[in-house]
Amino acid sequence: MTILSFEDISVRFTGGKRVDASFGSFIVKTDQSISEKDRAMVIRVAEQCAVKKMIENPPDLIVETIIDPKP
Repeated sequence: MTILSFEDISVRFTGGKRVDASFGSFIVKTDQSISEKDRAMVIRVAEQCAVKKMIENPPDLIVETIIDPKP
């Protein structure tokens, strides 16, 4: 059995044109220019992300095996 675990992805707006995203021990540093207006939009979009919602509230999965009685 494989167990999946999810870690937080942290996005930091460090000022100026710098934006850092980290996942576990990995850090991605950029020099993108993000205004306060854009920052608010990124947060709103992330909150609406279907993948984020699925990770936060994963569905119950039922796996069934059916054997056909006919040879």
